[in-house]
Amino acid sequence: GIGTLVPEEIRWIAARTQGHVDRLVLRPGAVVSPDSVIMVLSNPDVEQAAVAADSQLKAAEAGLVNLKVQLESGLLQSESAAAAAKANYEQDRLQAEVNDQLFADGLGSSLVLKLSKVTADQAATNDSIEQKRYNYAKDSIAPQIAVKQEEVDQFRAAAKLRHDELAALSVRAGMSGVLQVVPVEVGAQVLPGANLARVAD
Repeated sequence: GIGTLVPEEIRWIAARTQGHVDRLVLRPGAVVSPDSVIMVLSNPDVEQAAVAADSQLKAAEAGLVNLKVQLESGLLQSESAAAAAKANYEQDRLQAEVNDQLFADGLGSSLVLKLSKVTADQAATNDSIEQKRYNYAKDSIAPQIAVKQEEVDQFRAAAKLRHDELAALSVRAGMSGVLQVVPVEVGAQVLPGANLARVAD
């Protein structure tokens, strides 16, 4: 029948960030694919923000690695202290048992026996404290790493957002079709949300 051919799909491509039109790569009438670059914008603030986001992400990742090393080192020290306390306790307990047996056999003094029992009790208390300290150090590693990992993930998401904004300075068609309208010229200053091009299938 008689009529006019109209596109089934029309898409306006809007500016994601503020920028300055540096170069028009394609003109109206050009056949485009989704990755076709229509124009190139520039914005030093966006570029600087992407670099700063990368720097913050690297610092956060280094902080996470440093925290893991510190926690592992602290755990090893705590484990060593717990092992030493346990060994001291066992030694003092055995000494108290020996003195108790000597006293029972009439070969040791009651004063030495009392002193060895006090020493053994003190060693038992120290052993209990060091074991609790070691268990606390071991159990606290995962939550601390999780908090730091969350911080790193936030910086990574922020860096991705900044790089997406940087990539958006190269305005792409986003679909296959024909470039119909480019309402901006080289040198124009565009604001976020401003229409930069129209593509139809």
